[in-house]
Amino acid sequence: MFGDVKRCLLLLGAEEDREREESLRKHEQEQTRRTTFREFIQYCHTLRLIPLRAGHPAESTTGEIPQPTGKYSPLRLELWTDCDARQQEIHNTACHYLLPLGRDPPRLFSSRHALEEYNRRFSNRPITSEKDLEYHERSAVESQVQDIIAALSQIPGARDEFGLGDGVLFDSHTNGLDEIMPEEHHAGSSPYNGNSRPDQYCIHRVHGNTKAILTTVEYKPPHKLSMGNTAPRSSSSRAFMATIRRRRSAR
Repeated sequence: MFGDVKRCLLLLGAEEDREREESLRKHEQEQTRRTTFREFIQYCHTLRLIPLRAGHPAESTTGEIPQPTGKYSPLRLELWTDCDARQQEIHNTACHYLLPLGRDPPRLFSSRHALEEYNRRFSNRPITSEKDLEYHERSAVESQVQDIIAALSQIPGARDEFGLGDGVLFDSHTNGLDEIMPEEHHAGSSPYNGNSRPDQYCIHRVHGNTKAILTTVEYKPPHKLSMGNTAPRSSSSRAFMATIRRRRSAR
C-alpha cells in the first residue's frame, strides 16, 4: 500500500516537472521568436515608454541652438485637425497588408527579448548631448520604422499604395548631408551651415541603386531648449498652444 502511494507521488512529481519545463520552454520561445506587426507595435509602446531624463547641465554638452539659416523652419503652429483620423487610416492600411485575414500573420519583426534588452540598456541613461538623443531615437524609433517600411515594400500592393519604392534609409554619412533637396535650393546659399551640420542626418527613399532625399532631421537635447526656444512668439501661436492645453485638460 505504501509503495503504491510512493509511486503515485513520484509520478505526480515527474508530471509537474514536465509541465514546468514545458511552460518555461514556451515562455522562452515567446520571448525570442520574431513578432507579428500587432505584437511589435504593442511591445514598442509598452516596453519603450521610458521617461527620458535630461542630464545635469554640468555633465552635458554646451553651446546654443544656431539660427536655421538657409533652412526651412516653422514660423507658426497650426492645428492638424484630422491627425488622429489620418494616423488611424495609415495604421489600418498597414494592418491590411501585414495582418492578412484568413491566415497566420507573418513574424517579420524583432523579438520581445531584443526590445527588452534595449530597454534595459538605455533606461538609466540620461540625455546629456545630441548624440545621446540621436542614439535613442535611431534605436527606439527610426530603426523600427525602417523595418516596418521594409516589410511593406516587399508587398506590391502596399508598395504602390504608400509609394515606398524599395524602402527608406536613415543616413548620417557626409555625402548624404551634402545632398540638396530641390525645393530647398537657393542660388548663392547653402542649406546647411557648418555649426549645425554634425547634428544632422537625412531620410532617403530608396529605389534600386538610387536614393532621393526626403527630409533632414536634427535632434536637440532638452537642456538646450530654453523657454525662449519653445515659447510661442506670435498671437496665433499662443492661441494654438492655449488650444492644446485645453484639449489635454479635457482628456
